[in-house]
Amino acid sequence: IFLISLWFAVITGAKLNPKSPSLSQALAMTEVNGPVSPHVAEPQIAMFCGRQLLHMNTESGQWEPDPQGRQGCFTQPSKILSYCQEV
Repeated sequence: IFLISLWFAVITGAKLNPKSPSLSQALAMTEVNGPVSPHVAEPQIAMFCGRQLLHMNTESGQWEPDPQGRQGCFTQPSKILSYCQEV
């Protein structure tokens, strides 16, 4: 749900609820819950303006940082799609 909320905020320019979990808290929750089974992992990206981009490794089910260390937040759906296809 957090990632969907984050996507909505990035795409629409809406501000995240300050009571929502931070990106690090969301990632910590995935570490506590363990990796996602590779059979259920779907391609996903996570972005938070000014922070390093993350993507779901569909083979391991783990979140990984952008291989080139890129930061940012894309607001145009075409740029989001392009980045998704790249990683």
